[in-house]
Amino acid sequence: MEPTQTPQLESTPPRKSQPKLLGILAILLAVVVVVVTGWLAWSAWNDRNDEETPTAEISISADGFTPSTIRIKKGSDVTWTNKDGNARSVKGDEDNLGLNTTDPLSQGSAYSFMFEQSGTFTYHDPTHPTAKGTIIVE
Repeated sequence: MEPTQTPQLESTPPRKSQPKLLGILAILLAVVVVVVTGWLAWSAWNDRNDEETPTAEISISADGFTPSTIRIKKGSDVTWTNKDGNARSVKGDEDNLGLNTTDPLSQGSAYSFMFEQSGTFTYHDPTHPTAKGTIIVE
């Protein structure tokens, strides 16, 4: 008697898990979305920031500084222009700031200073005791 042979069934390989592949693709898509969104937000902020830091203009006359108080963004330049016939100066009240015209400004001359620190800074014209001003840097 011959032993009975059991018919062999063809084995099929197990199916690869499609949910695993879909999960990986979803993660990659999320990373791309986050990177692109971050880049767009940074670009928009950078463009807006450039537009918000213009040069502020202050006139010096016999009446003093006009405007006498301004608000600017950190990193902005402030330019003082002497519109008076007499020589005028700009000197910061804080010695460590460095705001100081080396020579008095003749009529039509200008002096610029970049404010790189946040805070409130006061200044005056030593040649004109009542001329005082304030710069608020945000």
